[in-house]
Amino acid sequence: MLFRYSESLMLCFLQFGFKAHRSTDMCTMILKESVAYYVNNGSSVSCCFLDATKAFDRVEYCKLFRMLMKRRLPSVVLQLLCTMYLNHSTEVEWNGFRSVSFKVLNGVKQGGILNPIMFCVYIDDLLLLLQNSDVGCYNR
Repeated sequence: MLFRYSESLMLCFLQFGFKAHRSTDMCTMILKESVAYYVNNGSSVSCCFLDATKAFDRVEYCKLFRMLMKRRLPSVVLQLLCTMYLNHSTEVEWNGFRSVSFKVLNGVKQGGILNPIMFCVYIDDLLLLLQNSDVGCYNR
């Protein structure tokens, strides 16, 4: 599915995680080089960081599906994804005891091949908004 619909799932060039030939190490290197450039040229530098702790768990399905629809995936693929996410239930095991099964109402599953891409699709619009905000380091 990822290969077949890679065009529809294309992500902003600013995304470094979960992409072929990219890594978050590249992002860190770009940050270090940018800071060094401005500091070496006498400018002060301010940075803002986003703590994405538990980010996979906070994905809202309605928003994710809207974003997937905007990408014009075939309806059969959207239906499959909706079924996968909306019919997902789980149990918690702790200290030898298991909970009753309950529905998962948000979040993408960790460890699945498709889920990092779904998360990237989910935050892609945020990166595009930041890119178009005219804030940050860029060439004119």
